[in-house]
Amino acid sequence: MNYAVIDMGTNVFGLLMAEDGPEGFRFRGEYKVAARLGDGGLASGQLSEQAFASAARAFEQILGHLQACGGTWQIVGVATSAFREAANGEALQAFLVERFGVPVHIVSGDQEALLIAKGILSAHPDVSETALLMDIGGGSNEFILVRDEKILWKRSFPLGMARMLERFVPADPIAPETVAAFQTYCKEQLRPLQEVIVREQPRLLIGSSGSFETFRDLLTGTRAAVGQPDFVPAMTFETETLRALFARLLVSRREERVQWPCMTHVRADFIVLAALFTDCVWGMMPAGTVIKQSSYSLKEGAMMYWKEKQEA
Repeated sequence: MNYAVIDMGTNVFGLLMAEDGPEGFRFRGEYKVAARLGDGGLASGQLSEQAFASAARAFEQILGHLQACGGTWQIVGVATSAFREAANGEALQAFLVERFGVPVHIVSGDQEALLIAKGILSAHPDVSETALLMDIGGGSNEFILVRDEKILWKRSFPLGMARMLERFVPADPIAPETVAAFQTYCKEQLRPLQEVIVREQPRLLIGSSGSFETFRDLLTGTRAAVGQPDFVPAMTFETETLRALFARLLVSRREERVQWPCMTHVRADFIVLAALFTDCVWGMMPAGTVIKQSSYSLKEGAMMYWKEKQEA
């Protein structure tokens, strides 16, 4: 049996393919398409006609890719922040279900955090200490505190990079005053997270999703995906190397970034703010914190949850 999960994020729709065969369940490959649901604005609380058209194009491309791969697929869509927070998010859900005949489930912030944790911990099964899991999205960012693979605390913040780009409209390159304003705003919004960090003292930060994948790709010079021979589900960042990358991003222009190996056009728009956001969270962590990256996140967690539910 072939399974397909579509992670329907604010910026990107990500497809994960898997098969359940004689040797067991395994991920077969992935495919990503720019969705840009924030185009036309998110601050109004309404997804624009442009967003509806962009979502439909992304869905068409994903289903076309699945058809080209051959075989029969059980498909499910997992819709996140842009769907659940927009007044017409359910209208977009209904539009896509009617047009393509694929089930689409809008998950709550708590449900999203649980699926993300499930995915990340599958890439880091040896985590026993207190760790903070972090997923940077386009509409929201999820944080999950775990110890011995058990969730102690979780929260979703509507601070995704598409929302932040719309709110701060940074110059190119970003101006120092915008950097300061962005960091001040994030620290204020993340006070509940800061309180948890002070109380629990996690010394391991594991980041997932497209931004952390981009950090990894820029540092390694590769873009190995799930299913490819050289794919690695997790890596540890060297502190000074990561800081140097962030410093490079802060002075870069978009036209430069799109020329960098492993940088996609859609990620080039958001990666500077993502680096600033990561640095803000990093600054809240205890001294000596280790930062790791997970290539598994929501869609991997959703795939495993879906399969477990079917087998129950």
